[in-house]
Amino acid sequence: MTSTPDCAIGPEPAKKGTAQITAHDSTRWIIHTESDAPALLVLSETAYPGWQVTIDGTTARALTAYTAIRAVCVPAGSHEVIWTYSPRVYVIGGIITGVALIAIIASTVALWRQQKVNSDEQL
Repeated sequence: MTSTPDCAIGPEPAKKGTAQITAHDSTRWIIHTESDAPALLVLSETAYPGWQVTIDGTTARALTAYTAIRAVCVPAGSHEVIWTYSPRVYVIGGIITGVALIAIIASTVALWRQQKVNSDEQL
């Protein structure tokens, strides 16, 4: 899904902005940006669902640039942009796993109690 940037990106400023990756692993990117004007930060990484972005700790709107890669509007000034991969499928999978574990434990306890009752009746 291609999104229209919600920031006003005007003519190119006299001084080029900078973006420096300060930390990176498979689920997190930390990028320090500095610019005299609002800019569109494009990260040449696939825009899979589940990527979330913050600018200086505030949630920002994740965009898709060139139909497949991640982007975000960054206001003028110095900012810390953090991309974090946290898809809902992990939460849904965790809930399903938790419910399944509770069901297994409850079934095991119920079976153990039933066997104990049956063994007590045979005495």
